[in-house]
Amino acid sequence: METVKTRGNSFLTIAVVVNILFSLISIGYLIVKVRVLEEQVIQLQSDSPNHTEARGNEGAHLTHRSERSVESLGGSKSCTSCHSACVQLFGLGASAKVTTKISNGTDQDVVCVRGTGRSPGAPWSPRVHRKDRKKGPPGERGSQGQKGRPGKAFAGNTSKLIEDIDVPRINKRPPTSFTTKEGNNVSLPCYSEGFPKPETTWYKNGQKLDSRNYNPVTGVLTFSSIQFGDRGLYKCEARNFLGFESATVKIIVEVPPRFVQMPETYHMGYETWETTLSCKIFAYPPPKMAWNRSFRSLPVGRHVVAGKDLVIKNTRREDKGPFMCRGDNHLGHAYALIVLVVNPVLPPVITIAPPSVVTVTKVYQTVTLQCAARGSPIPSLEWSKDGLVVSTNTTSKSADEVTGELVISRFGPSDQGVYKCFFKNYENGTAEIATTAELVGCGDPGVPVYGYKIGDNYWAEEMVTFACDAGYHLEGPTNRLCLENGNWSNVVPTCHRLCNEPAPLENGYRIGSEFWDGKNVTYKCNKGYRLRGPLVRICKEIGNWTEEEPICEGPEFEPSEILLNKTEYWEVLKGWLDPVSSLPSKWKLCYRATDHGWSSMRSPYISCE
Repeated sequence: METVKTRGNSFLTIAVVVNILFSLISIGYLIVKVRVLEEQVIQLQSDSPNHTEARGNEGAHLTHRSERSVESLGGSKSCTSCHSACVQLFGLGASAKVTTKISNGTDQDVVCVRGTGRSPGAPWSPRVHRKDRKKGPPGERGSQGQKGRPGKAFAGNTSKLIEDIDVPRINKRPPTSFTTKEGNNVSLPCYSEGFPKPETTWYKNGQKLDSRNYNPVTGVLTFSSIQFGDRGLYKCEARNFLGFESATVKIIVEVPPRFVQMPETYHMGYETWETTLSCKIFAYPPPKMAWNRSFRSLPVGRHVVAGKDLVIKNTRREDKGPFMCRGDNHLGHAYALIVLVVNPVLPPVITIAPPSVVTVTKVYQTVTLQCAARGSPIPSLEWSKDGLVVSTNTTSKSADEVTGELVISRFGPSDQGVYKCFFKNYENGTAEIATTAELVGCGDPGVPVYGYKIGDNYWAEEMVTFACDAGYHLEGPTNRLCLENGNWSNVVPTCHRLCNEPAPLENGYRIGSEFWDGKNVTYKCNKGYRLRGPLVRICKEIGNWTEEEPICEGPEFEPSEILLNKTEYWEVLKGWLDPVSSLPSKWKLCYRATDHGWSSMRSPYISCE
């Protein structure tokens, strides 16, 4: 046991030592890598002493471009921070990700990518000077070297050389207001520039438009046959990750006058009433309306032009004739001719009326009520049931009469009531007629004593069923039908108390199978047996039978001296009977020999004494 424990401790010690060795090797490797990187940085700085001024000029140039972009954005500082960071990074000859704040205060990540650089320009030859003389001014900057190869981003992917990072600028704006005619094809520009390339979005009254209405790349908003409903305030917005710029345009769609609904050629007016002629003309700008009559003036002192309506008060017969309405704007005009027909006023008169009482002989059959009336103007028709308006009706009109039908497809008990057809021609007058619709009823069919009925509808063609309580028997029809004449078929059945079924009669039988109140059974015995007890029993109202059950008694046996299988006795008996055996009519059978002796054959009809 101690050997196993010692071996386990040895393995643990070896594992700890190996782990420490690996850790020391890793630390040494990291120290070497850091030393190598430091030497490379020192070497790069010593190899490029003459490039400091060039980088400074280049940084100034990039800073100037950054400031110019800021001015184009109206003082945005996000691009300035981006460019300044990139200039500093480029000066170090490296790439980096910079987090800068945009105009709304949120952080924006910008990736600055540096190429391998351009070849340096040709340096000026240094002046030959003596040690005792002062150093002269620096020479002019050399010519720009060739463009270097693009660098790599942090992820290692090939990057595009960023020559200029810029916020969106809309170069070609739509007008602030645009007016066109309905039906024209319209295109509104919104071209933008920037880096990255901005994406353009259009909005109408604050709601984003479907991109099918415009080109997100070019920013052009297009309408094919523009309509009045397309009017509104539109905004185009160019946006990239650096910011956005927007422009608005108010689109006005003008519409020449047109009729929303053409007026009828003939308009009915009525004496002493107010008549209104309407011309539903639409246009934008709104049309200027005008009314006139052919060769005659409008009714003096009795007409009012109210918008698109002409109102004639206290209409007279001489007001009949043609009237013309016209609507104008700078795009055109629309007009229509309306002929006014003036009729006398007549109150409604009923010409067709339903009967005062409608009797429905069968439940759920179709019932139709018809009503008609004349009047001037033609009256309107309304049906009601028990004071409530009924909408299921059809109405037809002729030149001077209106006819209405009320159809009840499945007339049931709930449809019974008082129906009215009501006629009205405005304030001129009214007329109405009432009718009562009812189903044929048979009343209560009755219920048997000690029984009940099934069914509560007592209308024509309805049926009720009867049954008895437990312990009772139904005698009579089991159902009754309500007839169209209002009477029930059959009669009310009765329920009778049941008696227990009598026990079977031994050596006999029972006649009768009805065991309820008032019924009886009769008993009979088999041949050779006689009945002792009542021949008939009756079932009483209380459910008991009268008297006790009878029995059937068998034949009586008497001792006999005849012995079985004794031939000599048989021969003696035969010899004794021979003298009288030829006269059977004088003999009566009173006893019969059996295995047990003589059997008596007495009966009420045979006397052996």
